Amino acid sequence: MVVLAAAALAAGCNDSGSRPGLRGAPATVSTTVPVGSTTTVAASPRTVVTISSELGPGEARIGGTVTGPEGPVPGATVRVERLVGDDAAPTAAATTTVESGADGRWGVDSVNGGRYRLRAWRPPDLAQVTAVVAFVTIGESPPVDLVMTRHSAEGRATTAVSPDPPVVGQSAIIVVSVASGGVDAEGVVRTQARQGLSVTLGVSPNVGVTTPTIVETDAAGNAGFAILCTQPGPIVALVTVSSVAQPAPLPACVVR
Repeated sequence: MVVLAAAALAAGCNDSGSRPGLRGAPATVSTTVPVGSTTTVAASPRTVVTISSELGPGEARIGGTVTGPEGPVPGATVRVERLVGDDAAPTAAATTTVESGADGRWGVDSVNGGRYRLRAWRPPDLAQVTAVVAFVTIGESPPVDLVMTRHSAEGRATTAVSPDPPVVGQSAIIVVSVASGGVDAEGVVRTQARQGLSVTLGVSPNVGVTTPTIVETDAAGNAGFAILCTQPGPIVALVTVSSVAQPAPLPACVVR
């Protein structure tokens, strides 16, 4: 049997003095549950934390700061998984989620030591694509900072050229791919090809466009342009999608 701290759900419950599982948690009462079972603890008005015997209670703490392109991010979801088993193929023995505070900080107290897999996201446009694995020891472990990137893909264009690099005097094809999407409630980054958008290609004087410079995207979200390098050197290209212009990085024209 193990003893866990569970949130007092009924009005009038007194604080038993048990150590809360999360900073800022409501008053707690002690409850005893069988080893291997799971109990749910209310950590804040918007967060529900599930603690099993694999996660705690223990004498370790894990926490850090969630950041994005503009700095600390409040209101991000942080998934905390305690890993067990082989290093090459670990499994999650227990999972909890917490929410970052106004300063981007997050933390879980009273957990067992061991390996933890951590990932953060905040819909509709911020996510940490690759999870971080950290080892937590008894006491205060070093902070684990989670860095999210923006995945708002409304009309975002990516470019590719074939052959790569383009050769002076030989025809080449530039493909502009346009997609929209974002981050869902589970932190999954999803994109969708955009059909029927107007794409305009502008290039530097050492490159000629031998097809129309304005093309609509097809069902796969692609717009193709044929070009011909007339001189070696860098290609300065600009792609405009639905009146929004963005640079199009391309390799330089070469001589062979």
